[in-house]
Amino acid sequence: MDEQRQPWEREVTRRTVLRQAASGGLALTALAGCGGGGSKTATTTTNAKPKTRAGGMLRVGVSGGGAQDTLDAHKGTTDADYARTAQLYDRLTEYDPQNKLRLSLAEELTPSNAAKEWTVRLREGVTFHDGKPLTADDLIFTIQRITDPKDPKNAASSLTLVDIKGMRKLDERTVRIPMKASMIDFPDQMTRLTTGIVHEGYNPKKPVGTGPFVYQSLSPGQRSVFTKNAKYWRDGGAAVDGVTIINFADDTGRVNALLGGQVEAITNLPAAQIAALASNRSVKVLNSKTGAWQPFTMRVDVAPFNDVRVRQAFRLIVDRPQMVEQVLSGNGQVGNDMYSRYDPMYASDLPQRAQDLEQAKS
Repeated sequence: MDEQRQPWEREVTRRTVLRQAASGGLALTALAGCGGGGSKTATTTTNAKPKTRAGGMLRVGVSGGGAQDTLDAHKGTTDADYARTAQLYDRLTEYDPQNKLRLSLAEELTPSNAAKEWTVRLREGVTFHDGKPLTADDLIFTIQRITDPKDPKNAASSLTLVDIKGMRKLDERTVRIPMKASMIDFPDQMTRLTTGIVHEGYNPKKPVGTGPFVYQSLSPGQRSVFTKNAKYWRDGGAAVDGVTIINFADDTGRVNALLGGQVEAITNLPAAQIAALASNRSVKVLNSKTGAWQPFTMRVDVAPFNDVRVRQAFRLIVDRPQMVEQVLSGNGQVGNDMYSRYDPMYASDLPQRAQDLEQAKS
């Protein structure tokens, strides 16, 4: 894969966080890295024989969700929503477990010299769950749906530079996408979980995608069921026959379901319980380091935070290592008032700011 990388795959500045955990089968990988916040933790029971056997239904407990649960490829807002869309839909591009950008439904992505235009060549032989072949019309429809000014979807703000009216179908698998200005990070923006490719006439109440699993049922706030896509375009496809995603409103219920055998895996294990469950021989904890961050924000247009000296003082008050230990139970890294740790241009050479109460008082 590395030898076939496109030039933009080495050059693009990554502004999004690590989206996938680096372990497990396709369904577990997709589920383990969902959502925002700190270090993401998936937990799986390990009572099965060491040699993996295909088949069976994987039950996964996820946090949050409720009456507003959605299957819409472009409107998800919760971890539960993202867990569902990860099963149903593929995107043009994605991140591999090493956090490197790679092609997914796109076979080629070619920018013009100034990245004011991108030519997308779709992968051949991909079909939707209903048997319809993936075509250039579907890509155009998807981008138009995401950026619809009357009903903009979650990723619309990331595609504001796309010249929607200027998009042109060159052949059945090729689309030319002009930009209003240079957009070097177009491949990166198309990795978002809310940019899944859908076909013309898409109905989110009866969702059809190209993903590894096919929609079977949804009970909002409770559970959703998906069955294996036997015609998935990736070699091998999913290792399990289906996935059931179960919503849990609180951490305790989710952890108890795992320990009680009601689910085989959970996401977002509370930091305070990682050590205890890691010592349980029947459980395996996957702690995936992400590029996520937890900020303290200040209204710089309102007193007292409109005074730069106050903002500087607040940065010097905090005992950062102590916060990591107490709030995250050690499952995090000290930040340096910057985000996007995996960005190639991240200023890792800057000295780490430390607590200095005397300077803060001054």
